[in-house]
Amino acid sequence: MAEFSPVYEVGATALVLLGAAALYIALAIDLPDTRARGRLPESISFEAAHARAAGGLYLEIAGGGLLVVAGGGLLALARQAR
Repeated sequence: MAEFSPVYEVGATALVLLGAAALYIALAIDLPDTRARGRLPESISFEAAHARAAGGLYLEIAGGGLLVVAGGGLLALARQAR
């Protein structure tokens, strides 16, 4: 079995934390904005503007989830190799 150093565990933990941060941003900050309606503060020409979720939001959620899964898998491998 491959030998894991403590540096790999730090990297795997960082992947999990970055993935969790990406998921938090996507779900707690970006997702509520997709339901916004009304006037945009930057312009008067978009009085009837509305937002909707598009591919970017779904990719952001998928990317964050993949980071969490990859980091968790690496942590599991590192702990199993001990």
